[in-house]
Amino acid sequence: MQAYQIRLIRPDSERCSQACRACRDRCMETMLHVLRQQGSMADESLVQWLSTCGELCQAVANLTSVGGWADAQVGLLCAEICESCAAACGAYPEDAQLTACAQACREAVVSCRQLVEAEQALQEPLQESHRERAKRHERQRDEVDESSWQSFPASDPPALSKDTVEAV
Repeated sequence: MQAYQIRLIRPDSERCSQACRACRDRCMETMLHVLRQQGSMADESLVQWLSTCGELCQAVANLTSVGGWADAQVGLLCAEICESCAAACGAYPEDAQLTACAQACREAVVSCRQLVEAEQALQEPLQESHRERAKRHERQRDEVDESSWQSFPASDPPALSKDTVEAV
C-alpha cells in the first residue's frame, strides 16, 4: 500500500506558479526570437537575462505548484530577476515580442511579490508566538527567588577525581 500526502496549494502560490510558467514560456520564445533575428549579433546581456529569468521562473513554478517550503525566499529572488529581465526587454520598445516578454515578466514580479507578502503574513503569528514564549521564559527566570541562588556555595565546584570520572 502506498501512502499519499495531500497538500493544499494556497491561491497565491497557484497564481505565482501560473505567472512564472507564462513568464518562462515567453522568455524562452523571446530568446529564440532574438537569436533568430540577430544571430551572432544578438545582445548577449539580453539573451542571458532571458535565459536566467526563464530558468528561475521554471524552478519557482515547480516549487510553488507543490507548496514549496521556500516560497518567500525564491519568490523574492524571482521578482528581482524578472524585474531586471523586464527592464532589459523594455529597452526594445519597437519589438512586439520583447514588449510582450517585458509584460509577462512584470506580471510574474507582481505575483511573486504577492506570494512573499502572503508568506510573511503567515509567518508573523509564528514569530510573535516565539517572541512571546521567549519573554515568558525570561520573566520566569527573573522571578526565581534570589535566595535560592544564594544557597549555592560561592566557591568553585569540587574537582572531579579520576575515580569519579571512570565511574561515569
